Amino acid sequence: MNTDELDHYLLPHSAYRISKILMLYVPPVLLVIGTFGNIFAFIILKRLPTQSTYFYLSVLSITDLVVLYIGQLRKWIGVLNGNDLRNHHDWICKLTVVFGYVSSDFSVWLIIAVTVERYIVVCHPLKANRMCNIKRARFVSLLIFTIILAINSQFFVTVKLIHHVSDKDNKTHWLCESDEPYKFLNDVAWSWVDAAIYSFVPFFAIMVLNLLIISAVLRAQTSRNQIARSASMYKAEVRVKKHRQEANTRLTVMMLTVSFTFLLTTLPNACTGIAINLFTDKSNTDLVIKYHLVRTITDLLMYLNHSINFYLYCATGAKFRKQITKLLSCGFPQNFFLSSTGGCDAHPNGNDVRCSSLLQKNNTSIRTLLTHTNGSAPPICKNNRTICAKALSPSKWQLLRKQKTKIIHMYESNPQQNKNVPIVYKYNSMENGNSVIRNKNVKTSSESSI
Repeated sequence: MNTDELDHYLLPHSAYRISKILMLYVPPVLLVIGTFGNIFAFIILKRLPTQSTYFYLSVLSITDLVVLYIGQLRKWIGVLNGNDLRNHHDWICKLTVVFGYVSSDFSVWLIIAVTVERYIVVCHPLKANRMCNIKRARFVSLLIFTIILAINSQFFVTVKLIHHVSDKDNKTHWLCESDEPYKFLNDVAWSWVDAAIYSFVPFFAIMVLNLLIISAVLRAQTSRNQIARSASMYKAEVRVKKHRQEANTRLTVMMLTVSFTFLLTTLPNACTGIAINLFTDKSNTDLVIKYHLVRTITDLLMYLNHSINFYLYCATGAKFRKQITKLLSCGFPQNFFLSSTGGCDAHPNGNDVRCSSLLQKNNTSIRTLLTHTNGSAPPICKNNRTICAKALSPSKWQLLRKQKTKIIHMYESNPQQNKNVPIVYKYNSMENGNSVIRNKNVKTSSESSI
């Protein structure tokens, strides 16, 4: 029975009509918000500091996009024209099945990788620098992808286009489905394997890790409050430590939100798939159609998970929201401007200064530069990328001073042409530092420090 015949036979059933309506109108909404969200998330995450967590999330955004297009888009097109794209060619059949499973599983295990990393950072902070870095994140991502691809590669052999003949008019058509010798493997046994990989094991791992993380965060909060009450003579140091811990806590909250959302949106799909295979009486048409409606709802819920991470980042990530504001300002953020050439135009409000490209011509390696609204100190520069910054608050200066950074070189760029061109300082990490440079006319080559 082809799709048209099936529709004609099942449309009198209200559950089937509801399922058709859901599959007609919900997928385009998910595709629009998912495409925009995942692309935007990737762009924003690439602008954030090079932390392994952000690397995982940027890979996750691309993976979620693949899930939506291989799964949701294909199914929606099938509802519109009555023909699944997988049925057009044997290699399309095999590739869509394999990478449909691979992309979904890879997305889930990236969330597990991020959750494990958050657990290490929160519960074992002394090991974080060694275990949580970009190089290790790339290796872990590649390892996860390779293992998942190997597990699902059996579909290259077990699925293919199967020839069918219509009962009504004897027309022939092709369907992408399991080959006859492998029907039990794919249709029954693999539903358990897929549920374990995609839902049950991740559910258990993420739940346990999240509980440990939450417990550690609560203990750390209590400890910080006690230290703050008893360390009045070390208020500056306490503020610096508290600032770092709060930033880490905000990132942890964001990842907890993502992982708990995953649990709520994917577990119903796995449970429904197993229930249908175990308990559905295939001869009971009404029951089959009702299960089909439930499966449609849980499928859409699963694809919702792959569509909304960007919006979860926005809701829970202050740093993420700040980067969105900067990006939406057409590349002219409120607090800084980037230039890869060494030039940096002043902000229209006049509070920023202009960085000289002369430094780039002289191959000057700039570690860090600082500025004030009154222009009395040079702009911030990092790694030969110039950033003109607005006012640095006293607390920011205090934080930088506590980082024990020391000036080792100072340059002045052609002050005869422009009296407002700043003196440029080259900084390096040193053991000591206890004074803040506030005057651009200070002329020393090595001993001033912040």
